[in-house]
Amino acid sequence: EAFGEHGRRHHSAVIWDEGLHVEALLYYPRRFPEAVHVGGPRQQTDLLPTLADLLGVELRGGLLPGTSLLRPVPADRTLYHAGWIENQSMALRQGTRKFIYHYDREPMEVYDLASDPFEEVNLADRYTPEALEAATFALLRWRRRVNDRYRK
Repeated sequence: EAFGEHGRRHHSAVIWDEGLHVEALLYYPRRFPEAVHVGGPRQQTDLLPTLADLLGVELRGGLLPGTSLLRPVPADRTLYHAGWIENQSMALRQGTRKFIYHYDREPMEVYDLASDPFEEVNLADRYTPEALEAATFALLRWRRRVNDRYRK
């Protein structure tokens, strides 16, 4: 939910971490009698591969887009995010850097989540136009790949 942190007061277009960062708890005491913290950049698509791992199920005939929470991920793993309203905003996260694209209705935003976890200091002016354009094109390519999967 957005409570005015970035000028928004709703939930449909919150692309900053106050709307994206959601704590999760998996309870499986026979496998994990003690609490375990899962590190690294994660996303919802990691849940199905995790459940398959926990249940000992081998999935065949397809490719799951996520990575099991029981397996490590690179610290610079790329994550993509989109708002609920189509063509509102998208975000690309690589390691601690996060690029937010607003479909040219607002300037691109760039944050370093390690030093600025509340996304208060926009660093976009420190990036070349080419770097910002590369992030924009990466997001647009991702969106096209996702949409193409639904059109099949």
